[in-house]
Amino acid sequence: MKLKKLLLVPLVTFLLPMNCLAASTSATPAEEDSSMYQIIMPQFVYTNDTHLALDLSGNSATCLVKIVGYENVTKISGTMTLYKQQSNGSKTKISSWSLSSNGKILQSEKNASLSGSGKYVLTFSGKVYAGSKSETVSLTTTKTN
Repeated sequence: MKLKKLLLVPLVTFLLPMNCLAASTSATPAEEDSSMYQIIMPQFVYTNDTHLALDLSGNSATCLVKIVGYENVTKISGTMTLYKQQSNGSKTKISSWSLSSNGKILQSEKNASLSGSGKYVLTFSGKVYAGSKSETVSLTTTKTN
C-alpha cells in the first residue's frame, strides 16, 4: 500500500504542472480568428486627391482628370485615354492624351468626338513623383451614351 502511495504522489506532482502549462498556452478565440486583425494602409503616399470625370453629350465627350499631390511632389505625368467598349468587352481607342505637370497639381480637360451610342471608358495611368521616388496612379470611369 505504501508503495502505491509513493508512486502516485510523484506521478500526480509531475502531471499537475503539465496540465496547467497546457491551459496557459492555449489560444483565445481572438487569437484564433485572424480576420479580426486588419491592416489599414493609405492608398497613396504622395497623392492627396484624384478625380477622373467623363461627360457625354450628343456626339462629343469631355474628359477631365485632376491629380493633386502633397507638398513634396515635384512632377505628375501620365496618359488619359478614351475608349469605346464593344458588346463583346473589347475596347476601341477613341483618343489619347499625354499629360505632364512640373508641380503638385495636374489638371486637364480634353474633348473628343464619339463614334455613336454605347459604353465609353475613360482611363488615366500615370506617375506622381516626389524627388527620386514615385508611385503609380491608375483611374477608370465609364459612362453610357
